[in-house]
Amino acid sequence: MRPEEWPPIARRLEAAYPRFRNDFETQAVYVDVLADVDAAAVERGLSEILREGREDAPPPGVLRARALDLPPPPEPAVPQAESRDRGARRGLGWVGVLVAIAIGLGVAALVVAIVNNDGDNGQTDSPSLTITRESPSEPSAPEVDPSEPAPSEPEAAPDSSGASPSDAEEPAAGDGSGGSGTTP
Repeated sequence: MRPEEWPPIARRLEAAYPRFRNDFETQAVYVDVLADVDAAAVERGLSEILREGREDAPPPGVLRARALDLPPPPEPAVPQAESRDRGARRGLGWVGVLVAIAIGLGVAALVVAIVNNDGDNGQTDSPSLTITRESPSEPSAPEVDPSEPAPSEPEAAPDSSGASPSDAEEPAAGDGSGGSGTTP
């Protein structure tokens, strides 16, 4: 206990014990004997002594022994600011949980995508289908498949003489042009 911590203790002793003298010599003796004891412990020890109903003020050694024999005081209640800090830390704990869940879901989605692709480097076995839409004002020519043979030209209708146009183009029989020489 320091000398500046003595006055509150002395006032309590004067109030409880009317014959207690708080002069310079008394203060010096009490402060010297209680120098290595915490002032709060001296206060608690004095409170215990006051409850006993003593007739005279306790000597410095009795006050010292009582202060040292007392168990330490209970921890004070958490101040409001520290309580808010703890709440903020708990809030950060929830943020951590949410981040962990989000990461877990992302990893799960990645695993499902890899399993669905079955390691084929992004290529799928299903055929792709491309749909194009043509505008009604522009008709398109039919597409021709190069693997199919070209369609033959349609035959022309016979003229009024009864001969087909292909007969007229054939050379006449016996003219030496290599025709069969027979007419149908």
